[in-house]
Amino acid sequence: PDFFHTSLRPDSFKRRDVEKQLRELSAFRNEVWKKSGEFENLRTLGEAFLGACDVDKEIVKQELAAVKARWDKLNNELLERTQWLEETSRRLLDLSEQLRDLAHSVQRCEDKLASHDALGGAARDPKMLDRLKGLREESIGLRKPLGTVRQTANDLAGEAAEAGVSGGAQLQDEVEGLAERLDELQARLDDRCSQLQSAATALTQFNDQVKALSMDLAGLEEELESMKPPARDIKTVRVQIDDVNKLVNKIAHASDEVANAVSAGERLVDSGLTPDAQATRDQTDSLGRQLQRLDERVRARETELDTVLNRLHQFQQRQADVLEDIQQASEEVRRLKSVGSEVDVIKTQQEEFASFRRQVVEPIAKTVDEVNRLGSGLIQSAAGGVNTSALEKDLEKVNDKWNTLKDKLNERDRKLDVGLLHSGKFQEALDGLAKWLTDTEEMVANQKPPSADY
Repeated sequence: PDFFHTSLRPDSFKRRDVEKQLRELSAFRNEVWKKSGEFENLRTLGEAFLGACDVDKEIVKQELAAVKARWDKLNNELLERTQWLEETSRRLLDLSEQLRDLAHSVQRCEDKLASHDALGGAARDPKMLDRLKGLREESIGLRKPLGTVRQTANDLAGEAAEAGVSGGAQLQDEVEGLAERLDELQARLDDRCSQLQSAATALTQFNDQVKALSMDLAGLEEELESMKPPARDIKTVRVQIDDVNKLVNKIAHASDEVANAVSAGERLVDSGLTPDAQATRDQTDSLGRQLQRLDERVRARETELDTVLNRLHQFQQRQADVLEDIQQASEEVRRLKSVGSEVDVIKTQQEEFASFRRQVVEPIAKTVDEVNRLGSGLIQSAAGGVNTSALEKDLEKVNDKWNTLKDKLNERDRKLDVGLLHSGKFQEALDGLAKWLTDTEEMVANQKPPSADY
């Protein structure tokens, strides 16, 4: 204000200087108050003088009015100066308290962040993100009181400059120093939150990846479970093998994905972004075990189907071979010469037929046994509900033709035996009769003619 007097101006806008100026001003006002008696006495004398004289009253009135105006002005200026200093002191006190409270709040946030950083590896736990976000919100909330303090400091600095008093810039420096601390604190909090947000995102993506893979593997297990037992015909088994091969390809793809998940987990562990390294490894280990179990089961299924297919091929080939052998043997039996009429011929035929049995029929019998063993094994080992009617018909066909061949063989044996028997009896009878005839003929030939004496 323009009424400031140099001797009554505070040395600076520091509160102690303002308080000092208030005390000096109070002492000065006391001195003025002591003069108030003289002022009142002067006014009384002036009034008395005006009452006692008849001329030049206007001059006296003007002098009294001038003195009163100066007296009132002095007191008003002192009052205004006192009120201004008191208001300034109050505002400086408020500013000091606000700065102190704000500094304490900033310090509290800084201490919390320091405690967080002191956790080491645990400080990178994504679960700490909410706590840091809360701390960041707390620091952001300090911006409003900082703005209030800054405005107050700027106002006081402006008034100090207007009054030509130093110290205003120092107030602003204190506020800006606190603002810089708050800026640095928020920058550090933003950095920590960004790191933890990245960690949380990476961990969430990893957990989602593991969960999705586990569900995919479970789906592949269900697909394997839904496959029907190995069939007992080549066409169906080949279709089943194709289905298993498709599943194997899916598992190979899943294996690549599991490997990627393992690598992602190790990167999380190495970068310290996971709160529990062992738990992260346990997740990927569980995936690996799940994949291994599935792979082993699929490989077993694959082996089982290959074995069944090989046995079916073997059965089919042996069945075709034995049917052809039976057919050829039947043709050979059909082409055999009729049973002879002489014993020697029949015996020769028996020997030839016995040789035929040893060389042709007995190997066929072994093959028939093998075909029956293969077919019966396939039928008996089939799971419940698997259609084995085709195998049963194939076995029935083999056994029917084999039994027919055996019947023909037995019939040939019987004919040879009967022929030999009849031929032997005939020869014996023929030999006996021939001997009798010979003897009789000789006897007749040697008999003497009748004597004339008789």
